[in-house]
Amino acid sequence: MTNVDVIICICVAFLQTFFYILFCGYKEKVFCFNKTLIYKSIDNVDSENNDYLDVEILSVVEKTQIYKRWQSCIFICSAIVVFLLTSFFLFENIDGWYNFFKLSMLTMIITIAGTIDLKTKRIPNDLVLLGLAFRLVIYVFEIINRSEEILDIFKNDMIGFAIGFGILFLAAIISRGSVGFGDVKLFAVIGLCGGAILTYSTLLIALIVNTIFSLAIIFIKKKDRKTAVPFGPAIFIGYLCALCLSSF
Repeated sequence: MTNVDVIICICVAFLQTFFYILFCGYKEKVFCFNKTLIYKSIDNVDSENNDYLDVEILSVVEKTQIYKRWQSCIFICSAIVVFLLTSFFLFENIDGWYNFFKLSMLTMIITIAGTIDLKTKRIPNDLVLLGLAFRLVIYVFEIINRSEEILDIFKNDMIGFAIGFGILFLAAIISRGSVGFGDVKLFAVIGLCGGAILTYSTLLIALIVNTIFSLAIIFIKKKDRKTAVPFGPAIFIGYLCALCLSSF
């Protein structure tokens, strides 16, 4: 790789990190960057005990905020490592700029979704819409510059969409809520960006990982089988594994 190639990969990772912090930190409030004070009203307590209780509450809050700030730093640093490694990997193994930017964007969307789902057990619609908007822009460039291949590209994406969105949509209907519709919509983006093979591999590995997570929670925390396990982190792991195993 030339110096220019390295700079491009770093810039892409920087942009991914920007959107990651924007969605996880400032939009969904998953991260904690600043120390905040929480005031809690205490009813039916003598005034002479208020000062002691306020100090005790603020001490607990401060410790919680310190923990959350460290946790936020770990998440952000981990995301930066993922973005840098995947950027260099895709640059070396992907044929074509459109595919590079398309899968880099998909990596960002899945990483953000996995983090938010882990913390809040939901995947925001705005994130899905952002992924679809990015894909639409890339479609425009592909139609202009790759007109001879656009039908094959579109066909592959539609197969991926049918695999990801179609299978999970049926699973969500049949399971009556066990599979969240946020996961279904996320796989619609994966299908349109990753195509048939990457989508199928991601879904298969994610289901295996999620099953392992569920069994671990049942045995370690002694939860029942109805305990909700966020699917986003499993999708993230499944996608990275599928990306490494795919041949481009």
